[in-house]
Amino acid sequence: MSRIACLRIPKFQIVVHQKYEPELRDKPFALIGGRSRVMLCSPEAAKRYVRTGMRLSEARAACSELLWRDYDDHLYIGAQKEMLANLVSLSPRVSSHQVGVFLLDASGLSLLGGENYFARSVIKFVSQKGYLESNVGIADSAFAAIVAAQNRKRRWYIVEPGNDRQFLSALSIDLLPVKRELKETLCGLGIERLGQLTALPPDQIVARFENEGLLAYNLACGIDTRRPSLPILEQSFQCYVDIGGPVESLNDTLFVIKSMLERLTQLLQQEGLCAEEIVICFYSDDELIEERPVRLIRSSNQSKFLLEVLRLSIENKKLEREFTSLRLIVSRTTKEIFRQIPVLSGDENGIPNEDNGVSSESFLLLVQKLNTRYGTDNALVKPVAVDQYTADKAGAWQPVISSKKEVDSVSSGKRKGKNRIQGSDVSIVSSDKKRLAIAVDYVKESAGSSALVSGLVLKKHISPLPVFVEFQNSKPQAFTSEGRLYKIHSITNPECISGLWWEAAFRKSYYTALVQPASINEFLLVMLVYDHECRTWFVEGEYD
Repeated sequence: MSRIACLRIPKFQIVVHQKYEPELRDKPFALIGGRSRVMLCSPEAAKRYVRTGMRLSEARAACSELLWRDYDDHLYIGAQKEMLANLVSLSPRVSSHQVGVFLLDASGLSLLGGENYFARSVIKFVSQKGYLESNVGIADSAFAAIVAAQNRKRRWYIVEPGNDRQFLSALSIDLLPVKRELKETLCGLGIERLGQLTALPPDQIVARFENEGLLAYNLACGIDTRRPSLPILEQSFQCYVDIGGPVESLNDTLFVIKSMLERLTQLLQQEGLCAEEIVICFYSDDELIEERPVRLIRSSNQSKFLLEVLRLSIENKKLEREFTSLRLIVSRTTKEIFRQIPVLSGDENGIPNEDNGVSSESFLLLVQKLNTRYGTDNALVKPVAVDQYTADKAGAWQPVISSKKEVDSVSSGKRKGKNRIQGSDVSIVSSDKKRLAIAVDYVKESAGSSALVSGLVLKKHISPLPVFVEFQNSKPQAFTSEGRLYKIHSITNPECISGLWWEAAFRKSYYTALVQPASINEFLLVMLVYDHECRTWFVEGEYD
């Protein structure tokens, strides 16, 4: 009879971050996913009333000391694969069930100390790898082993051979990996335990619930066809060259990298893969002097494009010393896309259109150059709404190149309007950007006379600019900032906000004003704020 062990590492994603960032241990910590919501939180955060599904602003209000990171599937998959490769030393057959859950072959342990010794060895081995909290369950079937590993009172739980059905009979049907509708239907029929399900004739279950009902019945009986298998070793894409002498010139470096890339891209194309990230390692007499990861804005397996990207990286940040050997590693890959929509660009204002286009490679190199020179957090950004209490914090700029979905939207989107790219609202930050004229009646037409502007994002100043405001009939008519007069053409009624019990008390009135600098034929839309605490007027920023 085969025996299966299940290793379960609770909150695996949280533990992975704590493993690589020890400063996160024993701290309230959460992982933030789409729409700025909490996807997972540490036990310390849960004790501070942080819950899954909360908005980040709500979680921070509940716990002011909360630390957070973005949810990173690549990081967890990589850690899962690393653990899978390590567990081979304990059992010849190992496979992943889900994130943080592994199945191991536990057959034939009678001459190796028994199943209790094996369970202790697994927990000890995992602890040495940095995962201090783990549970092990051993049973005849994979489902019973997975359920046994969820026992919170014991580090390991062993179901005696032949007793899977008896062990599962008293447990809730919520443990079954079936659709929620089936569970609700069973509960409506009074079937709340797995033992009640196995007491029914299987032909009646199949007649009413078809294949999914039969699956639930078999699992409750301890019948599961899943078995641990031999792990599949992934191919490693890397090249190493020992030059034999010191190299410090850019041309010599690029010549070496070119030959390495040709070999790597050939292997990638044979496997139908593209590179998402490349790591360049520079060595001097077997000593690693620098490791430089280069994240691509779009995956590629073309050596010419990759060479240009690496050249930009080396030009932007020169090596501090000469090197004697070089290693290129494709650290992240994705499946090759055989049809890609070209990026169109190029009227006189730099706005993409369908009549005048350039190759997608040229556009991507331009964006890659911006990211390489200024950093991914500053070069290419987009405005997003932020769930904040005050108006000056209700919008923010976020990097466009932050996920594969957004990368695809940049590489295939078409420009729409003067400052929008379809699907991503892209703006390129530039210190000498020319401001566009704004219609005088825009505020009244779009937002009404008593509302703040909707749909625009505030470009905040690093520090609010103090201004001197002139009034006419108790209404702001102009203000002076840094020696320049700005005439107010239109202004909204104030939005008065006070409070924030978790921070310093404040009272502010927020205005949106359409202003014109003196002697200049252009208009600006600004946020004008009056701070009642210090009795001072400020300009928080300009709307884009």
